[in-house]
Amino acid sequence: MRYVHHLRQLTLALGVPNKFHATMTWAYLVLLREAIDRSPSKTFDELLAQQPVLLDRHAALAPFYERAELDSEEARRSFVLPRRG
Repeated sequence: MRYVHHLRQLTLALGVPNKFHATMTWAYLVLLREAIDRSPSKTFDELLAQQPVLLDRHAALAPFYERAELDSEEARRSFVLPRRG
């Protein structure tokens, strides 16, 4: 996906490549897409009001990943499928 590619490039250009987290980026995008698909007539603000957990990526991903999984170098480097949820 172009978004992920460009986000990774941005962190490199800014000199903070360790800020990019592949698993959190991909998983969060999937959660957003799912929420949008479930409520296609809602504006983005309405969607966030309906599902405020989307404003906190850690809370949004907590049902699917253990914190230790997200803290791993593997999860930071490349997408790791959820093992829970």
